Amino acid sequence: MEATKKHLQLRLVGNFHPEHLSFFYSQKMEIRKYKQTMIAFNTNNEMVNATDMLKSFPNKRMNDFLRLKSTKEYLSHLETKTGIPALVVKNGGASPGTWMNKLLAYDFAAWLDIEFKLFVYQAFDSFVKIQLLQAEEKLSDQQKQLDYFWDKSDINDLYNR
Repeated sequence: MEATKKHLQLRLVGNFHPEHLSFFYSQKMEIRKYKQTMIAFNTNNEMVNATDMLKSFPNKRMNDFLRLKSTKEYLSHLETKTGIPALVVKNGGASPGTWMNKLLAYDFAAWLDIEFKLFVYQAFDSFVKIQLLQAEEKLSDQQKQLDYFWDKSDINDLYNR
């Protein structure tokens, strides 16, 4: 391996079993532009790059949000109820930064700016709609294959006797 390649390092915030790391390795990235800032979303895992989110708000600091009592309580509750990390720090590799589960990201976006909260909600909603349309298309293709098989098979002859 070349010395110039960066190694991927993940630091989970909270206590998690190593098997929980697998959620982050399945990456299907979507980039959305908010004003002049490009924001990365991992659509498979419903996470967003919070480091990217902050770029549009230079007077805000993530640590200020994470220190809030309400944020700490919500973060703990999310991780207890969902069993997956709500906050992941990724150093090196592709897409480094602090990543948030969408449920935490909604609160973070609202804390940053109410207009931005709507942007984040709409982005995640659009990913769900795209996934539903893709699933619908796949089912339609499978149904066409079954219909074709049914029309071409000798099974029809059995019912016509």
